[in-house]
Amino acid sequence: MHHNFYPMTVAHCLDYITFTCFVCNGTSLMAEIAIRCLGDGKVQFQSLLTCQCSGNFFEFLCFMSSNEVAPGVAIGSCTERRHSPTSHLSKLDWSTRRSLLLDLIQKHFFKSMGIERSRPLIESACVSFVDEMARSDDFPNVAGFLATQFLQLSSLLGLCPLVCYSFAKPSDVNFGSGMFIQLALGTESLSAVEMVTEFNKLYDDIEDIWDDGKISMSIIENTLCELGRSYWRTASTLLRKQHKNKKIKLKAMKKWKPSRLPPIGVLKDDTIREESQTMDVFYHFKHRNEIQHFFKLEYSGEGASKYKPCLRMMKVQLTGDKRKQSLIITNWKKDSKDKKMSAWTDRGARMKLESKMVMSTKLESYFN
Repeated sequence: MHHNFYPMTVAHCLDYITFTCFVCNGTSLMAEIAIRCLGDGKVQFQSLLTCQCSGNFFEFLCFMSSNEVAPGVAIGSCTERRHSPTSHLSKLDWSTRRSLLLDLIQKHFFKSMGIERSRPLIESACVSFVDEMARSDDFPNVAGFLATQFLQLSSLLGLCPLVCYSFAKPSDVNFGSGMFIQLALGTESLSAVEMVTEFNKLYDDIEDIWDDGKISMSIIENTLCELGRSYWRTASTLLRKQHKNKKIKLKAMKKWKPSRLPPIGVLKDDTIREESQTMDVFYHFKHRNEIQHFFKLEYSGEGASKYKPCLRMMKVQLTGDKRKQSLIITNWKKDSKDKKMSAWTDRGARMKLESKMVMSTKLESYFN
């Protein structure tokens, strides 16, 4: 990424994405690795990547996990876990599947999609990509949820259109948003197809109310997950009081028939509702006196639109000059003079594993 260090290629990007999505069980490990590789450790770990790991970034990340950050535990283990790791996935060398992954991205987002952007085209490309990745024998045990994560991170790093970051649909009636939809409908036999149909109806209704480009599938899906966590926390408290049994386990409760559970309407009662809790963490990069950068998608202003959003990156100093600085990033050009974007030397269907990332001097300085 930096001019005086190993250039960032599409291959590095795919290694980073697969390690993050398929090996890690949270986000803290990647931050721990970044903290060690920046500042005083920059030269040391650059040498480790180029010499010991022969430029194989996936191998480098595995080495950092098992030797520098969390020795003695499984590769990919995070101090702040978000889910249980899939052992079959974490044992694979994903660097050997780079070409297959890049071919899949190009097939669905460049060879078939073309230049035009519309909601049906974008949704169709995202759905077909996730479905094929989840079904393919080339990517064993990658279910719809992990395939969606892969797609979202690929969009942030410019391997596919940035608008794909807002894609998310429930993929399983037994988890997260899918379970909450089933609870709200009060049924025990909702199929995956019926669940997606109900999700699409909800998305259409909400988009009709706020038709300003700010409502995305990922926002709806994440909100349903938050409501689901809140419901289960509230329901478990109510049922333990009702049965005078503090040993009722949430895992067992989720297998009960809807008739045994409190109605979904308990979430409307402020006196009993319990809010959801997640383990999100902020990181401090001591060498540059900053906390982690923050990002948000913007759908208007500076050439942006509903199907060509911009990514705003914000950095915040902890002490000294506390002014917030922000920068707009896209993986498309707003006009011929646009110098703020990050891009690949080869784009779309022409992209190769050795294609290099190029970025403006200002953007590059955000990561020094």
